[in-house]
Amino acid sequence: MANANKIVSLAADASKLSPDTLGVEVDEVDLMRWKPLSSQLTNIVYMLVKTDSTQVSESLLQSIIRFKRLEFLHLQCRNAREISAGIASLTNVHNLRYLGIQAPSATRIDRAIYCSSNVEELWLYLTKIDLPSGVSQMSHLDGLEVWSRRTNSVQAFPPDLMASKIKYLGVFNVSNVDLLLPVLPPDLRQFDAMGCTLKSLPARWLNHTNLHFLRLDHDHITVFPADLSRLPALRLLSLDLNDISIVPPLQTQNTNLCISLVDNPLRRIAPVSERLIDQYSIQKYRLKNAAR
Repeated sequence: MANANKIVSLAADASKLSPDTLGVEVDEVDLMRWKPLSSQLTNIVYMLVKTDSTQVSESLLQSIIRFKRLEFLHLQCRNAREISAGIASLTNVHNLRYLGIQAPSATRIDRAIYCSSNVEELWLYLTKIDLPSGVSQMSHLDGLEVWSRRTNSVQAFPPDLMASKIKYLGVFNVSNVDLLLPVLPPDLRQFDAMGCTLKSLPARWLNHTNLHFLRLDHDHITVFPADLSRLPALRLLSLDLNDISIVPPLQTQNTNLCISLVDNPLRRIAPVSERLIDQYSIQKYRLKNAAR
């Protein structure tokens, strides 16, 4: 990401623009008005674009792709009803590594969001919508992050997600995530599911030989997963801010595993499991028991 000292808000700090500027935060009106920007600011690698329109217009996208060195693009289009196939014009931004689309009002999103094959990180904030197929065609994609609202949540993940090569998947405030993702992509190294309602962990999430980090914070989990033997590579299991009260004897041969249980209402921890749990939670648990 561009150095924060060289990111200029066009609305507030236009006077600070210079050939050394690396990033701009701009709304659609200003971007269209400042067409010479792309020829004057040839070092722009970061761009946050805000639009209040009900669609992401072709003219807006054409204004964006003039910035040939662009690596990080975040589209904040809160009123857009649709992300259409026109988004495919971003394939002309050959250095693009990050693409973010914030469109909570959209009811349809075209598979063209996956057309930028060089993108390494795709960030989406969507609500009541089915994510289209096509993510597996993004040959350089390492990470996919999906944000939503629990009361009006994403309804389906890309049907070809299992065929993707992503190493990181983050899911935030998505209802029924255990049903939407019964199995995790095979190459995954880190999976975050936070602010989701799980109660317990799907058994097939606990059968993954490549997973290193599993973060399931603030998910209303009440039952601790005792059998971790099929997660041999796991280094961190974070279950912070859940409703776990009992930790049973754990089944695992993994001596490198750390389990974080911060801010759970712990009442009983099997002594054999204590060595794997973060020290803050253990000390708090012991002090609580000593006070009884």
